Amino acid sequence: MLDFEIKQETLPVIKINFDEMKAALSEKMEQYKGIIVTEEGLSTCKADQKQLAGLRNKIDTFRKDKKKEMSEPITQFESQCKELISLVEKAEQPIKNGIKIFDDKKREEKRQKALELIQESVQAHELNEKYASKLTVLDKYMNLSASVKSIKEDIEQRVYALVQEQAKEEEIIQIVKTTIENVNKEINTPIKYEDFKNLVERGYSVPEVINRINQMAEKIKLAENPPKEAPQPTAVPEPVEVPTAQYYTKPLQEPIKVDEPLYFVSFKITGNVHQTAAIGQFLRDNKIKYEVLNKGAVK
Repeated sequence: MLDFEIKQETLPVIKINFDEMKAALSEKMEQYKGIIVTEEGLSTCKADQKQLAGLRNKIDTFRKDKKKEMSEPITQFESQCKELISLVEKAEQPIKNGIKIFDDKKREEKRQKALELIQESVQAHELNEKYASKLTVLDKYMNLSASVKSIKEDIEQRVYALVQEQAKEEEIIQIVKTTIENVNKEINTPIKYEDFKNLVERGYSVPEVINRINQMAEKIKLAENPPKEAPQPTAVPEPVEVPTAQYYTKPLQEPIKVDEPLYFVSFKITGNVHQTAAIGQFLRDNKIKYEVLNKGAVK
């Protein structure tokens, strides 16, 4: 067994006159406090800013140079370790490749076994094609540590959930088909389940699907039995004008008073049956007593 042996190790220690530098900078920075940039003093302010920037850059450059210098031993150490690692990898890689071949073979055997268990479970629980396609081989089934027992138990749990979903869908399908069968009894153009299959597969609720079926049935029923148009009124022949009776179509404006004296008038009225009937109706409407003394056709 090879062990590392440190031939020389010196921890990076850098000591600078930090306290003196800090004190000197703090004192020098006091002279810049409270400076307000104005148009008159703009050139002076620019000179001060340039001096401060130069000082800042000087400190940062010193930091970078010293860090690079102190990092050189670490960089060399890392390079040496990587070279040693590459020597090991060259010997390790062929072995890893050979192991992978056998491991992949075992994973494929587990995948085939999982497919076999899935097929058996699908047939045992009578899953249809739609739900059987959801029972795929999971990556964890192909882990080298996965046992056949654990794979089978997991598949059974997934199948049970799919069986519940399938039963629920079949129940919905039956309800939808029964609804369609009932509405088809009232229409001549039958509705088909295929017209609503997409709604069922997309997870629409039963009330929503039934409502769509009823709406379609109503449209078909209305198309097959359009409302009848109202009959047009028949033309009524205009009444024959009767000059002697046209003023008696309205009741008297003033009712006959009981205490007024009564008079009688004898008329001979000539007209057709409608005209004479209209005069009789006028007399009755106005409560005028009359007596038909004679009647007959005019020769």
